[in-house]
Amino acid sequence: EIASCLVGSEMCIRDRGDATALTETINVIGTVGAASQGVVLPTAAAGLHIVVANITTTDCKLYPATSDTIESGSANAAVTLPAKTTFTLTCQDATNWVKHRGLAVYNSSGSLLN
Repeated sequence: EIASCLVGSEMCIRDRGDATALTETINVIGTVGAASQGVVLPTAAAGLHIVVANITTTDCKLYPATSDTIESGSANAAVTLPAKTTFTLTCQDATNWVKHRGLAVYNSSGSLLN
């Protein structure tokens, strides 16, 4: 069964403290008002998987849960989930999320097409 969550701009608030918590395995962000808005991953647990799709034309912040990391970065630090992009993330341990980005297609001018 595929579970999903549509996140609207009124829920995708500007900073980590107010960002929308993702609670499903597959999450679709349908509205982002500004690139400063974001969502928060669940607390890391080894082997946990999550998919986050930003189907908008605006980049979005993707935060780890409190004290967790993404790509072994700083605790609580966000990464950018580009517009029209999907990340699949896997927890390598109890604190660190590893992101897997699908194929990126660029035009000859260097603009991301997908």
